[in-house]
Amino acid sequence: MSELGNLLKKSRKEKKMTLDELQQKTKIQKRYLEAIEQGNFSVLPGDFYTRAFIRTYAEVVGLDGDEIMATYRNELPSIKTEVNATDTTATREKPKKAPREVPAFLLGKGFKIVLAVMVVVIVGALWWMLYNKGQTSTDTVVDKSPATSISIDEANKSGESKVESSSKESESSDSKEDDEDAGDVKISAPDKDSESNVYEIEAPKSAKLKLVLDATSGDSWNSITSSTGESLESGLLASGNKQEVELSGQTSVNVTVGNSQALEVTIDGEKLTFASDSITQNITLNITQK
Repeated sequence: MSELGNLLKKSRKEKKMTLDELQQKTKIQKRYLEAIEQGNFSVLPGDFYTRAFIRTYAEVVGLDGDEIMATYRNELPSIKTEVNATDTTATREKPKKAPREVPAFLLGKGFKIVLAVMVVVIVGALWWMLYNKGQTSTDTVVDKSPATSISIDEANKSGESKVESSSKESESSDSKEDDEDAGDVKISAPDKDSESNVYEIEAPKSAKLKLVLDATSGDSWNSITSSTGESLESGLLASGNKQEVELSGQTSVNVTVGNSQALEVTIDGEKLTFASDSITQNITLNITQK
């Protein structure tokens, strides 16, 4: 058993707290708590979670988490920088195409002569067409009626006015639809007396739901997964930073956060209030879009 594990276990017993009670308060599985007390960190799911769980354990039993992490830093595993595969873009060098060879006949003197003759013929044909067109325009006199001209101008102005009016109505209609979509998002929070953090969210299909985690007053760790178990986001959120996750298309999302008192969670700008004061919070978001 490690020195750190002994200290944590002793503090827990002084608080007259069982492992089951500690599990309830920290939301950390009992087998992980036992592994921490025994110093068997290899059982825990990674170096980052080892440090986060130990800090949470220490704070719940009345110890200073920062002091514990500093005092036993040599006993604790160091956090390795994790790089998500989705954030890494593999740059592949495109194979260079071999330059196309110019056919020999295109470089010959004969081809150049033929090309010059074709240019002269084309220019001459264009000049002849323009000349004849100018002559026809000069010889033909077209009488324009003032009444007809005024009538056409009025029709054009009327048509432009209708187009502008229709465009403004369309823009106004689109703006109203956007406002209605934004205002139709409904979030039902759990009862204050309930220990369950289950939120029911109703929104139109066109609404772009966005979950925002804001570490306002300290570091926090989080894990966000879909109903199928797919990881949408996870890791350490440093104090003063924000993390955004798109929820559109999801039916249910599970959010686990540590050091929750330093974290502000919002959906489309609406702040979520936790059902309890636990340091670790497990939140379920049930989403209905129709």
